[in-house]
Amino acid sequence: MKRMLALLAGLVGAVLVAPAQAQSAAAGLATYNTNCLACHGTPPNLRDGAGKGAGNSAVIRNAISRDKGGMGYLSTLTDTELLNIATYLANPAAATTTTPTASTADRILNWAESFYASVLMSREADATYGAYTYRCYATAGLCVGIDASQVYLYELANPGKGIYPIGSVAYYLGLAQSNGF
Repeated sequence: MKRMLALLAGLVGAVLVAPAQAQSAAAGLATYNTNCLACHGTPPNLRDGAGKGAGNSAVIRNAISRDKGGMGYLSTLTDTELLNIATYLANPAAATTTTPTASTADRILNWAESFYASVLMSREADATYGAYTYRCYATAGLCVGIDASQVYLYELANPGKGIYPIGSVAYYLGLAQSNGF
């Protein structure tokens, strides 16, 4: 009886402590493009056994752990990132579907404000300039802008330095979606 109670307590503890793992094909696409695309190609034309990881993050983790094909350097990828890659590989088309509740720019900017709340505060209203949608944050002296393919950072204190590309829309949209935005 004691053994059964100890086992039950352990199982309950594991369930309560285990973090929720979101599955996002869009986030998986962004992580895949950054870490896997150069060697493995794009679906459906995957190379070097990448298709084995479709829907199975354990296969991907195992390949990384065994340094298969030099994949050991990817050991810093989290379980959630691997789960998202596996989700993307299982259904690549799902990575391009977005919820029509907010524009892509709104989703990315709202996520950024949530994730970097200590920096991106005191925001001004959204504005547009040509192909860019942007928000400025007076406290930080920054503007974050988005066009069809890139996210940019602009320092208000250094207007002569220009606009800095900080990543693709696909990458940041994946992050936003995987965090519920």
